[in-house]
Amino acid sequence: MANADKELRQLDFFADTPKPVPASPSLMPFPLARRRKLVLKAAITLMGRKTQVGREKYWGRLVRDLASEPRRHGAVPDQVEAQLLAFHQAVGYEVLGRERHPMTPNGAA
Repeated sequence: MANADKELRQLDFFADTPKPVPASPSLMPFPLARRRKLVLKAAITLMGRKTQVGREKYWGRLVRDLASEPRRHGAVPDQVEAQLLAFHQAVGYEVLGRERHPMTPNGAA
């Protein structure tokens, strides 16, 4: 009986637990081009600017701000560039669609 007691011991359930893997910088939480409200706001703001200088200042500030967040989290520069290019295209499509088919608030429903 004494030998049986010696063989019993508490199992350490956490001994083989793998350490948590840090978030990979290659993961983006949500693509910029798919953030519908952000694309819409950027398109409307760009269309509302009266001068080319105003549009360029707004766009430059927006892109700089959007690029800084993934860079702070360690994203690869090529990936950030691809995200910004896709966002640029999404905003361009939105502006083009609104210019071709303007909404007339006083029109018939």
